[in-house]
Amino acid sequence: MKILIILGIALLIIAAIVVVVEVIGSFLEILIPIVIGLVIIVAIFFIVKFIKDKIEFNNYCKYHTNDDEDDDEDDSNTLQNYIGNYENDSYDDDTTPFSKDYTYTTKPLLTNTEIDFENNLRSAVEDIYYLQSQVSLNSIIHKENNGKHVTTSELNRLIDFVIFDIDTFHPVMAIELNDKTHLRQSRIDRDKKVQYICECAELPILTFWTYDPYSKIKCNNTQNYIAECIDKKLFDED
Repeated sequence: MKILIILGIALLIIAAIVVVVEVIGSFLEILIPIVIGLVIIVAIFFIVKFIKDKIEFNNYCKYHTNDDEDDDEDDSNTLQNYIGNYENDSYDDDTTPFSKDYTYTTKPLLTNTEIDFENNLRSAVEDIYYLQSQVSLNSIIHKENNGKHVTTSELNRLIDFVIFDIDTFHPVMAIELNDKTHLRQSRIDRDKKVQYICECAELPILTFWTYDPYSKIKCNNTQNYIAECIDKKLFDED
């Protein structure tokens, strides 16, 4: 706004000068020094304004930098207080903010049967592959539709065991250990879906049984038998 006022005044001065020059009759001789003077005045104005703005900006930065440091200190204290309070919290039946309808206890990751199988499987692939149990399909298989985001709820299913390349951690094979519960229709449908997903992802999937579903005889999944099945699945079918 100040600049517009100054420019307006300058124009009025120039107009007045033009009138005076026309009356006097020596336009160029008088106009040139006056214009130069006005240019110098405007230049001085902008220089002064620039210096003033620079000083105000530096003061602003200095003030807010101190504020940020204070805020960081306050945030740090708040975080420390929160952590301290959280770690020292002990809830009883009257103060717990969570539901009182449930109790929480730990449980083994694998059943005894799965542990026995895992030991033999680990021995079979030792120094060749990296073995991981209870692996979510979502962590090893990517789903998309022409690059667009899609729902991946069916990838929330767990695979009993997955062997990975020991260097790249890329999945090499999915391994399922089925018991008699997998003869239920709901589990059959689930297993078919997992089989389909793995085939689409070109991830070999191998299924072992804890017992023969037909003869009802317990399967002897030894280290050598597991190793032979893995080799056959990976190499003989290629």
